[in-house]
Amino acid sequence: MATARNAQRCMEELRTQGYLPAKVEYYNSFIKRPGGTFGKRIDLYGIIDILAIKPGEILGIQSASSYKDMMEHQRHYLVDTALTFNLMAWLDAGGAFQIWGWEKKRVVGSRKQWHLKTVELRLEDIDAGQITLYRSRKLPAPQEEDEHMNDLKPPAGGKANE
Repeated sequence: MATARNAQRCMEELRTQGYLPAKVEYYNSFIKRPGGTFGKRIDLYGIIDILAIKPGEILGIQSASSYKDMMEHQRHYLVDTALTFNLMAWLDAGGAFQIWGWEKKRVVGSRKQWHLKTVELRLEDIDAGQITLYRSRKLPAPQEEDEHMNDLKPPAGGKANE
């Protein structure tokens, strides 16, 4: 489509590559921004606009409006501590992460066409000190089981008593 937005172009491209894509970014119109305006786009974990799956693979994509915007996103993810932790958690869980940028370019003798450029971020791309800090964070202690919860569990055979 000539008037497709970046996310739509990304989803079309993912379908051609055999992925099942889903847009996970949403718009929250109730957030008040500095200056008195309302509304903000919210990404999954603060980093992912589109989630794509195919057998044995899960891919998180940040869609950027241009190549220049892509580089700004990449720098932001590697500098902002909260986003870096979210990105490391995603990558550590086995997900792949890419930033996709679209620009219109003229090929000699034809009209302008949309061209895709991708950048993949890996754990190796992130500062080793940040990875150590991320992996040393303590996980919350498991919740103690309530003694009455055992009454709700089925017996060992897997079928509830009738």
